Order: sequence, then structure tokens, then C-alpha cells
Amino acid sequence: MAWGPFVVNVADIRRSAGSRPARIETPVDWKVAFSALMPSEPLVADLVLRSIPGGLVVTGDVEYAVEHRCTACLEPFVERTTIPIAVTFELEPDEDGYALVGDVVDLEQMIRDEVLLSLPLVPRCGRPHEEVVTSAGTDLNTGSPDTLGDSPFAVLRELLEADDRGPGPEGVR
Repeated sequence: MAWGPFVVNVADIRRSAGSRPARIETPVDWKVAFSALMPSEPLVADLVLRSIPGGLVVTGDVEYAVEHRCTACLEPFVERTTIPIAVTFELEPDEDGYALVGDVVDLEQMIRDEVLLSLPLVPRCGRPHEEVVTSAGTDLNTGSPDTLGDSPFAVLRELLEADDRGPGPEGVR
């Protein structure tokens, strides 16, 4: 039987109530909204598996590279991140827990959950942004407001300028 890179045999530590390290190094193709893990750089998980009564505790760090798309300027940027992991696998888990079935544990769903939940919902590249991109193909950070074309607020600007000039014909403002 061929196991994937996230499947670990834990028979030895379950029987002797011990612990041991586990290292997972594999490319992944996980995405969410404006962020995607880079399959060209492997995810690396340095973990310690500890047996406890009724289950297994997994602790350690997961390191990965992620390409974000800045929500302000829409430019891509890459970030290397390390997150801590501390999760319990139980023989009788609740609805949100992870199940330990037999002498092997599949860590993929747990690591995927932890990694994707650590990603920012609104990634920002860190550069200063003078304006916000309001439509596809428009980068308000590269030109002056006068050179950006028609503004959806042009009518309001005309009304304001007309108001500054005073009353119009027949006292109409």
C-alpha cells in the first residue's frame, strides 16, 4: 500500500506512550482567494508526535512560500511564512476534531486547515498606496488624478464647481 507524504505510521509511539519527530517535505497546490502556496517551493513541516491517552498530540512548525495578490494594487508578491502547529488527534473526536484511526495518521487535512487559516483575508504588499484600485485595468498609483480618465464622481465635481460660481440663470443654483 502506497502512502502519501502526509501519512505517518504511529504504531510505535501509541504502544509505548512515547514521542518522536516527523518531517514532511512536499510540494502542495493549495489556494484561497488572493493567496496560493507555491508548488515550486515545498511545504516543510517539522513536527513532534506525542502519544496521550485516547489520542495523539502533534506540535511543531510548518514553513511554506505563498504568493499573494495585493488587494490594493493587484500586484503579486511572495512571502515565506512559518506557523506553529499544536493539534490533537483523538480516538473519539468531536465534530471539529481530527480522528486517529488505527496505527496511521493522515496529517494532510490538519496541516491544510492550519496553513489556509493562517493566510490573510486581505493581503497587502507593504508598499504605500495612494489610492485604491476600483476597476480592472486601472492602477491609480501610477498617474495623477487628472490623467486617470473619467471619474464616477465627475458629475459631483461639476456640481461643486457650479456651486462655487454662484447662482445660475434665473437664480437657479
